[in-house]
Amino acid sequence: MTSNSNQHRLTTIWERYNSPIIWLLLVAYLALVAFLVTVVFPVEFVDRSQSGFYEAQAVIAFGVIGLIGVFLSMRTGFPNAWDAKIANTQRLVIPIAAGLLLGSLFLATDLITNMSLLQEEHLNIQSTDVAFPASIFVYSAAAIFVEVVYRLLTIPLLLALISVIVRSQGGRETVFWILAILTSLIEPLTNTAASQYLPPLTLTFVMVQSFAANLLQAVFFRKYGFLAAILLRVAFYIPFHVIGSFLK
Repeated sequence: MTSNSNQHRLTTIWERYNSPIIWLLLVAYLALVAFLVTVVFPVEFVDRSQSGFYEAQAVIAFGVIGLIGVFLSMRTGFPNAWDAKIANTQRLVIPIAAGLLLGSLFLATDLITNMSLLQEEHLNIQSTDVAFPASIFVYSAAAIFVEVVYRLLTIPLLLALISVIVRSQGGRETVFWILAILTSLIEPLTNTAASQYLPPLTLTFVMVQSFAANLLQAVFFRKYGFLAAILLRVAFYIPFHVIGSFLK
């Protein structure tokens, strides 16, 4: 009886708190990656400012900020990261497949337009990507960092603040879609360097793809939880950055 009671208690804890538990596991992974890329095999980043994300204080800061976002998401209608009502196909398979497809499309666009080559010439660098095998760790961790800024904190925080005024469920869903669209514009609109070396038509096509990938992440966040959104971007980076480093 005691064994069954303990098992039931553990199951209840997992069902209620799997989101913060999974987030803390992701933060532990960030700490591991930070140790690997700074101590075990130091990485020379294309943009030196990127190395700051892999310092201990940055990992702690992103961990805390992300945890706030996780708790806010639990209070604003987002499903838990491992919600029992969501199938693993929805939570894992669909986001990974979508990410691989979108990343492959982005890589094809890059190869056709010579986007990375133009960027290398513009910035006078040898490569736009971190070399393999460090790229596996760097870009999977980058997906987590990016998610905190673009969605995990931003959308639940703004949704929580606006929900003080907008009380109806339908109104809150409308607010979510507005926030999803606006936050999905952050990445394409802040990539101002691309406008200096890409023709207008190519730049527009790249921005549309970036917007679509971000919007799909926001949708998956709302429907399947933040883990699904992160997995989409991790999968996106595999063809574009990891495999692409050999092709660009």
